Amino acid sequence: MYGVARIWQLGSYCQLSLSDGVTPTREYDYVQENGKARRFPDEAAVLNYLYALGWEVLPNGVHEDRYRYLLKRRTP
Repeated sequence: MYGVARIWQLGSYCQLSLSDGVTPTREYDYVQENGKARRFPDEAAVLNYLYALGWEVLPNGVHEDRYRYLLKRRTP
């Protein structure tokens, strides 16, 4: 299973837009926590979060203020 992650650098924090390839999402649908877009302190925190969700993360370029990653489910 594959997906796409977009990490948005917004001043002093980052937000994550995650598409798992199954659930319909839009580019600006951020990962939610308590009904609000979750804020991460930096890009490394986002990558660790994705790893904890079971994704292998592969760089896929930078566009303006966002970093793109191709995601692949890790095999157990």
